[in-house]
Amino acid sequence: MDYEHILVEVEDGVGIATLNRPDKLNAMNRRLSSELHDAVKRFEADDAVACVVITGAGRAFSAGGDIHEQREDDRRYTAEELDKMRSGRNSL
Repeated sequence: MDYEHILVEVEDGVGIATLNRPDKLNAMNRRLSSELHDAVKRFEADDAVACVVITGAGRAFSAGGDIHEQREDDRRYTAEELDKMRSGRNSL
């Protein structure tokens, strides 16, 4: 998977995932969430990675959920569909 909103590296057995939407204070949108989930799964499968650090670029770790995207989701999706999308975050 090509990452648009995170940076990933492994250094001395440490997997580092950096949230990289500093202009949006690293607010979590669907793409960032999916990329982070994928990166953590890849770290988990890599025997060379003993631990994982999740950090944020810029002045904030993360502002939380991207409210602009959430507002659009509320208009488009049913509660059941939103629950399914959000359940994927539990593995983190």
